[in-house]
Amino acid sequence: MKMIRKNKRNIVIAVAMLILLAVGAVSAYFTSSDKADNIWTVGEVKIALEEPGWDPDNPPENIAPNQSFVKDPQIRNTGSNDAYVFLKVRIPVANVITADEATGERIAAADRELFEYTMNNGWYQLENGTPETIDEKDYMTYIYAYGSRDACTALPSGNVTAEALFDQVRFINVIEGQGLENTELKMPIEAYGIQTTDLTDNDVSDPASVWKLLDAQTVKYAGK
Repeated sequence: MKMIRKNKRNIVIAVAMLILLAVGAVSAYFTSSDKADNIWTVGEVKIALEEPGWDPDNPPENIAPNQSFVKDPQIRNTGSNDAYVFLKVRIPVANVITADEATGERIAAADRELFEYTMNNGWYQLENGTPETIDEKDYMTYIYAYGSRDACTALPSGNVTAEALFDQVRFINVIEGQGLENTELKMPIEAYGIQTTDLTDNDVSDPASVWKLLDAQTVKYAGK
């Protein structure tokens, strides 16, 4: 295999803090900043993280445990070069007691992801999830590639991913009175992109290899 020319200028990161939840006793008020913060555009690769179904001016209110609401993150290629794109999702984790959805019986306290969703077709989850602690808050982090297990799908200039990563998010069936009341919960989502040119020239298109290269270059760039 040919050596890959590692060019940090071919990388862009768009970061969005998409979910902000203030939990009440048995319900919640849902809001979101719904904006891309800390956008890095380097070289000719430019992407935008979008949520067409989310209205930041009219967020759903009084979100109750086990209730779903619309969230539909997708990526648009706003640059001039084709790109392979990824989404990183961090789900807040807490040690909580939940209720069985069918019987209502309590399930013993355990570390649980507080939000659930179903991945749409056209995306591939790279790994089972990595625990992280950020600002003393616990998260489970997942990486998703636009494509399949065998190959990333190139996102042409001006196009948007055919499907959002997911269409809605569900807050799990948490029992009240566990310290989540009026607590701010965040579910950060980050979009990553790298131009396809050097990768396809070197027969590199599988998600694991592309992400490894992209992640390594991102760390180097962030450290400059």
